[in-house]
Amino acid sequence: MEEVKYCSERCRRNKV
Repeated sequence: MEEVKYCSERCRRNKV
């Protein structure tokens, strides 16, 4: 999961 390395605004909303 390298995407978590640069958790962007849209990534943060998807992770939550």
